[in-house]
Amino acid sequence: MNKAAILLLSVLIVGALASTTPQLEDGVYILTDSNFKDFIASKPFVLVEFYAPWCGHCKKLAPEYVKAAAAL
Repeated sequence: MNKAAILLLSVLIVGALASTTPQLEDGVYILTDSNFKDFIASKPFVLVEFYAPWCGHCKKLAPEYVKAAAAL
């Protein structure tokens, strides 16, 4: 890997780690360690799902959370 590619990769990683703005995916906010506390503190009510990306039950429930996000 050349120096320019390593520098670009480093900038992307640092930028992703520094971001405190949650991503919005299908109307559902994706929270991380860097934005969880601030997001929770900024809203009067929050429904949070803690999940494992490999979990079959979690994957089956994902569309229900999208519906709940749209309703709330």
